[in-house]
Amino acid sequence: MPAHHALTILAVRDLALATRFYREAFAWKQIVEAPVYIEFALPGGMRFGLYRRESFAKNTGQMPAPTPTDVITPTELYFYVDEPDAAMTRALSAGARLLSGLSLRDWGDEAAYLADLDGNVIVLARATKNAAAPELREVAKRWLHAWQGRGTSCIDDLHAADFVDHSAGGRSPDNAGFKQGIADLYAAFPDFYGDADDINVDEDAGKVTIVWSAKGTHRATFLGVAATHKAIAFRGIEVLKVRDGKIVERWGEWDGIDLACQLGALSLSAAAADERV
Repeated sequence: MPAHHALTILAVRDLALATRFYREAFAWKQIVEAPVYIEFALPGGMRFGLYRRESFAKNTGQMPAPTPTDVITPTELYFYVDEPDAAMTRALSAGARLLSGLSLRDWGDEAAYLADLDGNVIVLARATKNAAAPELREVAKRWLHAWQGRGTSCIDDLHAADFVDHSAGGRSPDNAGFKQGIADLYAAFPDFYGDADDINVDEDAGKVTIVWSAKGTHRATFLGVAATHKAIAFRGIEVLKVRDGKIVERWGEWDGIDLACQLGALSLSAAAADERV
């Protein structure tokens, strides 16, 4: 029969303080109360116990190594919660020490790292959900409204508060900088209109790639070039990372050499030389 994990026990310095901490931080139901041991019932049938260090040593034959209050133990308790921000606030109010704030981790979870009163590491995590292909496609189509003269209200609706623009081009890489870039574009090309030539989605990565083209009339200074009143053609590619229905990251690349040639900022011969380098 395979081993079944049923109970986790921590040896603690002060049983009363540790009990109060876990009760206030997680609101678990206490099912055992003894002078040297406390046990809680966790969702899913798991149990969680707290043992006074001295009594723990009677069972093991060895006293657990003391841990200074400003360090952590090599123990990690990984908990999934529905609302990590709220759970983190409760744990901090109960006396936890913040180690690393809530952020998206490499393995795909949003997670915050804290330490309990004995230095044991507590992780409060939420699994993120990548959008399905139809949802990713719909996000891309709605996002394109910003490039079709419809204003930036779709950016407020679709971008996450912590959106990061990896192709900001000297602007701030946040929502404000992104919207400023759109405003600057429409100031120079009031009739700018872009559309998707192709949309590809990667459900596993939660990403959508947009190959696009656009047209606009150059009516004001852009990229240091005064208005030429020429009809300009644009083309480029955008990659959007979507999490929980919101765009959290963006990578973009325009055909800058072709654009500079059309604006007269770069000659065709110079562009050819650049491409040979």
